Amino acid sequence: MNEFLKKSEETQKFFTKHMPYTPEVAIILGSGLNAVGERVLDKTTIPYSDIPNLKETKVETHSGNMILGEYGGKKVVFFQGRIHLYEGYDHLDISFFPVVVSLTGAKILIVTNLVGGIRGDLELGDLVVITDHTNLSGHNPLISLGRAKGQALFVDMHDAYSSRLRMVLKEAAQQSGILLKEGKLAFLSGPNFETQMELEYLQKLGADVVGWSMVPEVLVARSLGMEVVGISCVSDISKPECFRPVDVTDLFNQGIKKAPSLERLLEGFSSLIPDE
Repeated sequence: MNEFLKKSEETQKFFTKHMPYTPEVAIILGSGLNAVGERVLDKTTIPYSDIPNLKETKVETHSGNMILGEYGGKKVVFFQGRIHLYEGYDHLDISFFPVVVSLTGAKILIVTNLVGGIRGDLELGDLVVITDHTNLSGHNPLISLGRAKGQALFVDMHDAYSSRLRMVLKEAAQQSGILLKEGKLAFLSGPNFETQMELEYLQKLGADVVGWSMVPEVLVARSLGMEVVGISCVSDISKPECFRPVDVTDLFNQGIKKAPSLERLLEGFSSLIPDE
């Protein structure tokens, strides 16, 4: 047995022993959004450090806990934080995080993050459902994952961000009175914020928002057959025509401020997902 399969089996055995049920939905929470998981009923909390082979996030705004419980009438598992390329993890560590998410048994993955708003009509605090992405990081976790599995992973990216789930999300937003915009995500590695020239390029490329996460998880989740929806919170205005310094504290605070709205949206969304 190769090392990857061994780690997967160890993690799967841990979940079989410690999870009271198989969740229907998995939700990865971005920076400042930890409070979204606080309204879970019948909660079970498992620190990342207890989960075999899962690396701990080094970002202080990520709590690093897995939370199980009932949410919007569904069995849900929350991941409070993720690991990033800019933290210095290797590509297999990055790819193994969404593998762990899949090993919980969830078939639907909701990924959230903070982003810079490039498009002219985007404002601080806007919630944006992602319709597509471009990977400009120079890294693809599927290469490392395929090498670990011993086979090339050819993954179809048609409807990568599920049109079915986006329709459900829009309905949840309407019922909750939440403004939800649509946009395309440009993924870069970070940790430096983009230069004015880079933002001009991204704007011409057709990107609406820019961020340093979400895409690796989407790529791996799609390779594992999960249905995905992405939601970004605009935490910084990154329009090249009004280029300005970035205050990292203010950026994370936008996530904290928007957590209650995202909470209502995700809870409503979970309740509207049709039972299989």
